[in-house]
Amino acid sequence: MVVAPSGSPREVVARTVADKSFIVTWKEPEPSKQNGRIIFYVIEVTSLDRNHTKIINITGRSLVLSNVHPFYTYLITLAAATSAGQGPYSEPVFYVAPEDSELDF
Repeated sequence: MVVAPSGSPREVVARTVADKSFIVTWKEPEPSKQNGRIIFYVIEVTSLDRNHTKIINITGRSLVLSNVHPFYTYLITLAAATSAGQGPYSEPVFYVAPEDSELDF
């Protein structure tokens, strides 16, 4: 029987990849906590400066976010999902956009 994951994605990292963009990468939950085949990830990205959250479902293990605002702080959390449902969110990761970012999130 497949159940939702009991573990969250590991080693979540956010880093700048280009002007106005950053990438979020992660590893799958521990195998013993996947509880079936991971079919997608839920990513929550919150701009703390604008109190705005985007929720994105993705099948891969990386995501590039573009058009970030300079000096804004973004909070990122991820959860893995099986066909039975979503597991717990990861510990939050914070990313501060560098000065040369110019566009709104």
